[in-house]
Amino acid sequence: MYIGYVDESGFVGKARDSDQPIQAMACILPSIYNLHRTTDEFVEITTIIRENDVPITELKAKEMYRGWGAWSRVSGDIRHRIFELYLKWLEDRRHKTILSLIDNNRFFDLKDSGNSIANHMGFPYVAGALQLALAIQKHHKGEKRNKGKTILIFDEQEGFENHVAELLAKPPGFTDNFYGYQPRDGIKLNQIVDTAYFVKSHHAHMVQVADAVAFVSRLHLELTVYGKAQAYDGERERIRNWFEMIKRRLITRGCVYPIGSHEICEFYREVAPPNMPL
Repeated sequence: MYIGYVDESGFVGKARDSDQPIQAMACILPSIYNLHRTTDEFVEITTIIRENDVPITELKAKEMYRGWGAWSRVSGDIRHRIFELYLKWLEDRRHKTILSLIDNNRFFDLKDSGNSIANHMGFPYVAGALQLALAIQKHHKGEKRNKGKTILIFDEQEGFENHVAELLAKPPGFTDNFYGYQPRDGIKLNQIVDTAYFVKSHHAHMVQVADAVAFVSRLHLELTVYGKAQAYDGERERIRNWFEMIKRRLITRGCVYPIGSHEICEFYREVAPPNMPL
């Protein structure tokens, strides 16, 4: 059994934003049997945060990386070290990771053109959340003895929580072809326990890891695909190296962006960033 911890970075809104070209949403999939080790394994990060008097309510990756708020008094070397500790931990523990990457302009272009799936989901956040659940289903559906059952825990997003929970509890018919659902399979999304659950990110270490993964992934694409200028010399290379660590733990691309002519598969490929480096 697994717990899927989810957080997003980038666009979270209900209209286009030229400053936010991409939404990255990450899911970390630790086995529930290994979770008891988590607190002990994060002790170094916890110590760094405590020694620098950073409140646990200010652990968002963007603020940490940019040195905003309480992080302004923490050196860049220490802040970058925390990112590296998160990503090295993820790599060493060999937890599977899933990324949903959505080009926001492509999403809204489809919605404006009357695409039925884009209109049903409404916004990139909902599309990303559903994509992660479908990818987990596709990845785990073949596991025996229900070993793939997953509880999904998201960072709270008040404006979208009900829509996401409803979609996962009652998946619409257009999701069937994403993972090859057949009526004989019984319950749809049977690898997801009930629906989605939402928590405050500072109450869960693993949501903070997902936040770091989503932030690094988004920034990597902004710097390499979308032409964003570096904030400092060497930023592009540093973020590329971090992203390579993330890539080594990703499930196969075919589980997240399936090949096929079905509408749902084509939709997710169409809203993916151009030249996506996965």
